[in-house]
Amino acid sequence: MSYIAVKRSLAPVMAPFLKVSLALFGASPETLFKRMNESLRAVMLGVTTEWSATGQQAGRLVVTHPDPIQDVSWSSWRGSLRFTFDLCGVTGKIVDRPQFASANTLAFDLSWQKP
Repeated sequence: MSYIAVKRSLAPVMAPFLKVSLALFGASPETLFKRMNESLRAVMLGVTTEWSATGQQAGRLVVTHPDPIQDVSWSSWRGSLRFTFDLCGVTGKIVDRPQFASANTLAFDLSWQKP
């Protein structure tokens, strides 16, 4: 459900940023994950992201909110991340990492491959 919500609501707002980023830096999820923090400033006040690559097509994304995070945030972010994989035309894997999270952070290990 969060994937559909992102696709219908957030995607139209973010599409211009995403298209420019993909055109300039390549159509890879890593391109978007690296620049996600810059893109979020326009739509989510106080939310930051940090991308750390762990391989050619893998890494960890840490999302920090200004307020304590509700449980629903995990699934909301999973929908956004899934949509990112779709934009890039890859098959992605999303693994929640609660042990790296805190009251204000979420952490996801992400990997992908071209179909």
